[in-house]
Amino acid sequence: MNETKKAKIILSVEKLRLIESELFRLTSKYGVKTVGELDSLVAKGKLSEDIIGDDLFVFDNLLSEKEKVERELYRLDNTPDRKWAKVATFPIHFHNKTYDAVGGAPFSVDQRVSLESVFRRFLSFV
Repeated sequence: MNETKKAKIILSVEKLRLIESELFRLTSKYGVKTVGELDSLVAKGKLSEDIIGDDLFVFDNLLSEKEKVERELYRLDNTPDRKWAKVATFPIHFHNKTYDAVGGAPFSVDQRVSLESVFRRFLSFV
């Protein structure tokens, strides 16, 4: 992997972290998980547009930006998330540019090899 590609990956990961931290701040502030839930609170009169200000638009924009950044990234995950228990290499699973596009890795993953070996194969892939 050349230096330009490494730099781009690092910037994308850092941008994703910043976006996710800001999304967490907004979801915690209003006790919601989605833009729709926040919009619904305004529609029901539980929050006023004066209180949320531009946060609804910021929230929506952050989600769009997150999707855009994620389309640039592949992720190898070894968290035993039960949502992906049907993946043949569970707990190791591969996110193919989006959170929900999950499957086995497009390279050899053997449960008997070290995580370092799996990671090296991942780096060779990207």
